[in-house]
Amino acid sequence: MRASHDERPEFSLACGRNGESLLYVLMSTVTEIREAIGKLNAQDRYILMAQLFAAMPEPAENDPELLAALDEGLADEAAGRVYPIEDVRAMIPQWISKSPSPKEP
Repeated sequence: MRASHDERPEFSLACGRNGESLLYVLMSTVTEIREAIGKLNAQDRYILMAQLFAAMPEPAENDPELLAALDEGLADEAAGRVYPIEDVRAMIPQWISKSPSPKEP
């Protein structure tokens, strides 16, 4: 449930590593999540990244959509339609800012 501007966000307490109390605030927009990630230290960012990566389903090796996407990517690379990773990283904030947050039902 998303909190309105007059409400506090939902939260829960949990026990973390070594028994310390952790406060989990439920976030509902990409912007809130990005801001929270920006406040994490490097180690916690790497842990979060690993957890998110592990949560992704493993694609089937013979998935036709995956094979088509790989073929398309290789064709783009062969035709010179690629960008250096530094340029792509610089473009991501622009892409995200143009993407609307999902509307509440």
